[in-house]
Amino acid sequence: MTIVSSQKGTIIAALIAPLFVLALPIVDTALAIVRRGFRGLPILRPDRKHIHHRLLEMGVSHRKVVLAFTLSPSFFLSWDLPRSLREGS
Repeated sequence: MTIVSSQKGTIIAALIAPLFVLALPIVDTALAIVRRGFRGLPILRPDRKHIHHRLLEMGVSHRKVVLAFTLSPSFFLSWDLPRSLREGS
């Protein structure tokens, strides 16, 4: 029983980690669908209102946008790392 309960946190973290990695693309896509739906546009119609387009229009360089999108999941995953390590020991 102790072994099963001690690994519960690890299993939950393994299941939640992909959600952190996919959170930004999922939210961006959902917002695009809602935005187009409210305007009566086809949901598959392309536009330049995605998060990365808006950042580029604000003057953020392409390289910084890519870095931000690549590093943001790592930041959120590492946010819970101290708790995971504490429970694992």
